[in-house]
Amino acid sequence: MTAYEVVLFVHIMVVIGAFATSGVLHVAMVRMRLARTAGEVALWAGVAKHGGRLMPPWTLGLFGSGAYLVEEGWTWDAAWVIASVAGLAALTLLGATSGARFGRALGPALGDAPLDEPPGPRLAAAVRAPGPWVGSHATTALALAIVWLM
Repeated sequence: MTAYEVVLFVHIMVVIGAFATSGVLHVAMVRMRLARTAGEVALWAGVAKHGGRLMPPWTLGLFGSGAYLVEEGWTWDAAWVIASVAGLAALTLLGATSGARFGRALGPALGDAPLDEPPGPRLAAAVRAPGPWVGSHATTALALAIVWLM
């Protein structure tokens, strides 16, 4: 087995890990919207927070292994490589900004909410805000588009 094949395997495993994490984040967002108590929102917010922390290492793994693969078998001026690098940069920026905004809105709303009661208006509004929902799904769609290019 060549080094290229090993790095290709690593690259594919990182892609699978990133999509699995993305799936967990989507489930957490849906479960927060369906939560019957503020405590349930807090539980799923914790899942989302920890899952979100995995995305930067996945991104670095994708870029690092992808860069090796390009150096060994492709050229940096190939259209799909340029589009993939630009897409990964956009994905990183969009994910970081929408996730940070969601956390800033959700944290104070959770802090004020009694955990054993239904989510109050402030918490419900934070959970149902369209920005994080759109951002999360846009990053997943962009990641799928990058995979399509490959």
